Order: sequence, then C-alpha cells, then structure tokens
Amino acid sequence: MRLAVVTLIFLTLIGASCARDRDLLADEAEPLTCEVLQDPTNCWAATAAEVRACLPTDATTGRLSSDRSACLFADGSEVRFETALPVTADELTRLSFRLLDPRGAVCATVTDTFANRIVVEAETTAVAELESADRFVLTCGAKRFETSFDALFDCPAGIQPTDSYGLEADEVTFRLWSVTTPGPLFTCTR
Repeated sequence: MRLAVVTLIFLTLIGASCARDRDLLADEAEPLTCEVLQDPTNCWAATAAEVRACLPTDATTGRLSSDRSACLFADGSEVRFETALPVTADELTRLSFRLLDPRGAVCATVTDTFANRIVVEAETTAVAELESADRFVLTCGAKRFETSFDALFDCPAGIQPTDSYGLEADEVTFRLWSVTTPGPLFTCTR
C-alpha cells in the first residue's frame, strides 16, 4: 500500500512537471508581427534571399524542358521538379523542386505540400505552416514565431511567409513572398 501511494505521488509530480515543461515550450514562441516580417534579416526573408541567390541575377526566365521536369537557365542553373509538372494546376497535388547551381550541385529545395505547409531549405531552413484554423507558425531552426492567420493580412502585401505559382501549358511561374524577394523567383517558358 505504501509503495502504491509513493508511486502515485511520484507519477503525479512527473505529470505536473511535464505539463509545466510543455507550457514553457509553448511560451518560447515569439510573436510573428508585421515588424518582424518587414525586417530583411528575419529568418523567412533571409532563407528566401538564399534561394533567390541560387538563380541567375540577370534574368529570371528559363526554358521549360519538353517533359516539364526542369527549367534550364542560360548560365547552367536549373530548377528540377520532383515530378514532371502537369499542364494544369488542377492536377498538381504538391509542388517540390530543387535548385541546382551551374555545376549541378543542389543549392536549395522548396516543398509546398498543399496542406498549409511550405519547407524552404538553403543554407538555412524555414518552415511556414498553418497549424490550426487560426494559428500560423514560422519555424527557423530552433526559433519559432506564431501569430493568428488573420493577423498576417494586417501586414503590407508581399511580406507574408508564403508562396504562389502559375501553371499553364507554356509557362510556369513561382514566387516566394518576402521582403527580400519582390517579384517571381523564376519563370519558365517553352
């Protein structure tokens, strides 16, 4: 009986300690504010700039391969899609690609799962995701920022951590939205 009481007290203390640790971890997130997003050194903008640096600076238009699996640039840089792109966006279930430098080395990867999660990897990694109906989270390494999804729309247009794309029969356009990457990241035409 005495062992059962001691065990129960021990388990209660461990449970309380774990709950407190979870609360501390949740409190470690910093607020994701418009001021943070407007700072070109914020982790999303810095990672987007690293991705942008993988492509030629003199032109953002490349040639879409005939099988729609790659976009080739004049300097030898390449965007290689995880799977060949369909002709219409309706057929796309996720968008993932690698950016290769002129020597063929991977410079960055971008994956939009179409499940409210974007992973951008270059020298650093940034993950933007809608974790619940109203909780938007930006994670960069051990650093975590949170805000309500609606609060992102109070910020100036074009700095929200997200992406967009256009997919047509003869053209593909992709954009990482951030303060450091105005305009499309790349456009590929046939």
